[in-house]
Amino acid sequence: YQSLATGLIEWIMHMVPWIDSLREQRAGSKAEVTSRLEEFSAYRMTIKPTKTQEKGKLITEYNILQTTLRLSNRPAFSPVKGRTIADIGCLGAAGDSGAGGGTSSGSGAGQVGTAGVPLQPLLSQVQ
Repeated sequence: YQSLATGLIEWIMHMVPWIDSLREQRAGSKAEVTSRLEEFSAYRMTIKPTKTQEKGKLITEYNILQTTLRLSNRPAFSPVKGRTIADIGCLGAAGDSGAGGGTSSGSGAGQVGTAGVPLQPLLSQVQ
């Protein structure tokens, strides 16, 4: 459990600044915006699903560990502070905040690209 949790936390701490930098960089052209959207789309389609599976495995390992200890009449496992499933979820949510969710039609505010990234902030940088 500890090694899975540590690996996920290290990955999240590495990725959050990268995602934030995608949001904060000013685009000079439509090509730059398109490039950023493609980069983020690749992340959402290939990298993140793998890490989501790892988080699922972490949750499974935690539940198996707790059940085994409970059946053996032993005290419950308590992860090190900052390594709980809730802590990892909070870290992951920090990287996803503002990344959008769902799609909407039309132009302007609220429009979301195929990668789940709000288009309005990116498009306003091009103008």
